[in-house]
This record gives sequence, C-alpha cells and structure tokens, in this order.
Amino acid sequence: MYDSPTLIGLLDQFPRGQIVCLGDLMVDRYIYGAIERISPEAPIPIIQIEREETMLGGVGNVVRNVSAAGGQARLLAIHGEDDAGDYVKGLVAKTKNVGAQLLTEPARTTTLKTRYIAAGQQILRTDLETKESISAAACEYLLSRLEIALKNGHVLILSDYGKGVLTDQMIRGAIDQARAAGIPIIADPKRRDLAAYSGIDFLKPNRTELAAATGMPCETDQQIALAARTVMDHYDIGSMLVSRSEQGLSFVPREGNPIHLSTQVPEVFDVSGAGDTVVAIF
Repeated sequence: MYDSPTLIGLLDQFPRGQIVCLGDLMVDRYIYGAIERISPEAPIPIIQIEREETMLGGVGNVVRNVSAAGGQARLLAIHGEDDAGDYVKGLVAKTKNVGAQLLTEPARTTTLKTRYIAAGQQILRTDLETKESISAAACEYLLSRLEIALKNGHVLILSDYGKGVLTDQMIRGAIDQARAAGIPIIADPKRRDLAAYSGIDFLKPNRTELAAATGMPCETDQQIALAARTVMDHYDIGSMLVSRSEQGLSFVPREGNPIHLSTQVPEVFDVSGAGDTVVAIF
C-alpha cells in the first residue's frame, strides 16, 4: 500500500514548500509547579510555581510545527494591543523560517490560555479571549494579504479555533483565492456546521467534531468512513482526515478505500495541540 522511497522523497522536499497559514492566533502559557498542601482558605491545592513556558498556540502552533519539521510558513493572523499581543509578536519573530503578516486590532483581546500543571497533570486552565467576529475591514485586509502570500504558496491551511477570525466571509474568500491560484486547501474546523468549508480539498475534524457535525456514531473504522463520506457528499469536500485520539487517524478519499492508521498509545496527560501537529505535517 505504501511506497517507502516515494514517501521519503516527499519528506525530503518538505523544506522547499511554502505553507500559508491563516486562522486564530493565541498564546499558550504553561505554569509548572508542585502541590505539597491544601489551602486553609478553601479545599483547593496550592501550586508552588517552579517554572513557566510561553509559546504560540492556535494557528501559531501549526506554524511552530511546520518550522520544527524544517518547513517554511507564512502566517496571517490578528492579535490585540495587549501583553499577550506583545508575546505573539516576539514569539513569531523568534520562530525560524516563518514570515508573518499580523494585524493589530486595539479593541480586541489576544487569546491567552494559561495551564497550571503539577505532577505531570493539568490542574487548571484559564482563558482570556474574545470570540467576536473580526470586522469587515480586518477581513478585507487579511484577504488582500492572503492573495499576495498565495502567489508563492504551495498549500493553504485554515486553522479554525472559533475565536472570530475565520468568519464565513473570510473562509469563502480564502477558498476562492486558493482555488483561483490552484493551491490545495486543508482546514481544521471547530464548528458544528461545516457548510462554510464547501469546496475545499481536505477537511480534518477530530472524532468528536465529526460526530457533532453529522449526528452519527464515530467509534469504529466503518462508522468513521460512513460519517466522513456523508460530510464529503453533502458539502463537496475532496477528502477527509479524521484524528481519533488513541485510535489513530483515518484518511477517507472521495474515491478508493479509506486508510486507517493505528498508533501506539503512550501515557499522556496533556493532548493540547495534537490536531495542529497533524494538520502541519499532513
């Protein structure tokens, strides 16, 4: 089924590709510590903070994965005029082989997810964010920048975290531009209604998202394939890549047999960003 020399050849060419990434940009902050006692003020643990890490999240995590794999990425996104927005600009500037077109919206809050971790487990997560749709002017600006980026691009990734950047207008404009340029489109959706993604080449929901979008069971290989083909037929989508957590991945093409890839299951306490990695490498 798999031609290893061909696959290796494709991997060797990965650094030559220009991957254009558009979507919801955020900051992921991880605070690590130890729990040694319970608070006398309330029945909650006290975390003695030991260290913290800050990194790009959302579409920024897609870009990080492209960069880590040796590829080149072009990032188009929006952030607010706040501390998290400053973090974003600094983190993007430090990421190798990434060019960025970032728009600052002063009234917008940059999404900041803070995770508190102790003994290898996530204890608490706090979110600071805005979910309102971006303005029509911001949409037009990003689409104008996207048109330029696609001239040198080889693939477009739409990373939808439901934070307001990928509105119906933005998605339709991006799809139309990519199709006009002859560039394949991969989308990672976070919405129940998938109609906005009609006409794209590859859609990558996870198992839970596919079940929510179709109302169909999505546990077995056969159920995944049936639900995926239902979406493909209804919304004119080229192929589906379904991430299935500990069950691995399923690739369902429009023609031919589905491919189901199992995985070895390690003990993992935090799976945040796994879908971004799948999209970036796919």
